[in-house]
Amino acid sequence: MEKGNTYHIILNIDASNFEPQLEFGFWDGNRKLYEYYVHKSDTVISYTFKPQETKTYRINLRMRQAGYEGEAQTFYVKSAAIHQYQVKVSEETKGGSSHIYDFHARQYAPALGRFWSVDPHAENYYSISPYAYVANNPIIYIDPDGRDIELGNLYAKDADGNYLHTRQILAFELFASTKSGKEFIMQRAQEGFKLEGVFVKGLSIDAESAGSLSSKVDAKFQVTDLDNYETTKGLAAGAAGLTEAEITDKGKLSVTYHMNSENPDFFKQHGLRTENGAHEILSSVDTWAHESMVHGHAKEQNFFGGKYQGMKGKIPPDGRTEHSASFLRQTPYYRNIDNMLRGVNKSLKLGVSDDYIWRKIIFHGY
Repeated sequence: MEKGNTYHIILNIDASNFEPQLEFGFWDGNRKLYEYYVHKSDTVISYTFKPQETKTYRINLRMRQAGYEGEAQTFYVKSAAIHQYQVKVSEETKGGSSHIYDFHARQYAPALGRFWSVDPHAENYYSISPYAYVANNPIIYIDPDGRDIELGNLYAKDADGNYLHTRQILAFELFASTKSGKEFIMQRAQEGFKLEGVFVKGLSIDAESAGSLSSKVDAKFQVTDLDNYETTKGLAAGAAGLTEAEITDKGKLSVTYHMNSENPDFFKQHGLRTENGAHEILSSVDTWAHESMVHGHAKEQNFFGGKYQGMKGKIPPDGRTEHSASFLRQTPYYRNIDNMLRGVNKSLKLGVSDDYIWRKIIFHGY
């Protein structure tokens, strides 16, 4: 870790079935800088640290019980991330030594462990405290400038700065680079939303004004372990994607589009222009399109049609109706997906036939 930077260390854990108490420790050599005794109900441990010198620090998670301290138990850590912030530190306050970290849109007081100014986009998240950081869920979201929640954990990186979900990012950027995908995003984007392609060069979305649906609909894209997610675990065929929706306290429709976290580095292992690679990337683009333009479309149609009037909280799923052939043929997905995937096939020079795209990628028995 480098002197002068601020690091936010996050561990996503599962200690629910572990009997000895766990202790989280942050170490400088043999000197413990921070410790936390983990409760069974804890799912996230986070610690913000600003090193006074550039060097290597150590993190561990140990068992603790009467008269015994075990070795580090890394298998109870489900995921870990370190977000590095290069922030401007204000001058020392008069009469004290408290520093204020300037995240541009608002300021953070480390002595209090709180932002002391409100989120300028707080009106978009009515049910969340305007002083909260990333909806009190730092393992899922990041907020580099203190202003707005971004694209879930889609662009999350590991401690070495590598993207964790390369397959899902590439598929999302290919979806966003199509005419229909870009229109979908722009219609729901808040003013100032920007997206620059990481893997799809030339992709650039800049919402200079709020989209036509942005005041009523939130769209969130998320990578999730659907094999172990409460809603989808146990499905015989597994789930490539999932769409969930809720009505916020302010009466807004919030829709979350999930893609399964499996095979994040598929193309690194198998290549993109192989038979398996071509099928995988077209299927992944299809998943983002299917979730947003079938299930998301259904939720929005019901919302604007008054079906959810008076409701608050999570909306029950209705997969049987949304997967019916009669409904599917009315959706933007059905009207656009063939051209979308043909365009991706052509731009990437995958060499897949139009017949294969229709029968093996799109059709799925509809």
